[in-house]
Amino acid sequence: MLFLPDLADPAILPIYAGAVVVAGSVYFGGKPERWGFGILALMLVFQIAGYSVYERPRYDQLDYVALGADLIALCGFILLLRNAERVWPILAVVMVFFSLLGHLSRLTEDLLDPAYLSFQSAPTIIILVTLPVAVLAHQWRLRTKGYDRDWSPIRTDKALRSAMKRVALQKNYTRGRQKTHRPRV
Repeated sequence: MLFLPDLADPAILPIYAGAVVVAGSVYFGGKPERWGFGILALMLVFQIAGYSVYERPRYDQLDYVALGADLIALCGFILLLRNAERVWPILAVVMVFFSLLGHLSRLTEDLLDPAYLSFQSAPTIIILVTLPVAVLAHQWRLRTKGYDRDWSPIRTDKALRSAMKRVALQKNYTRGRQKTHRPRV
């Protein structure tokens, strides 16, 4: 049985509103924001596939499918944090860590069921609220500066790295720190 919500239920209206916000954010956001929404979409697909195979657990047991989705999110947001020229991936990684702490606390059975529900879903909701704010900040930087770097050039541009090495060598040479090389006999 495939786990999908009842789309006629009026309680699903926030999901419709979220879908509109996500679509607009993907259109107007930079590449890191698009990758962030892609990570969240991958989490959703993983959970839909996982709950179609495994039974959806109650909150008094560990939810292994949600744990797997959070591990996917952790890996994705850490890669995004490492390469993106943005601040919001820091918050996303911290929120995913909170969610993983909730899963670990559920293993020790020291966590109450409503607290596990909060630990499991609240960090993802905070990330979903943070991403449209990040898109607005991206659009603001484009309007004020005229540009907004998506990826860190130090990690992604080989030509820039080699130019930085040449400048560093040139500085060392002009300061007299470069050693003269003698041919070996």
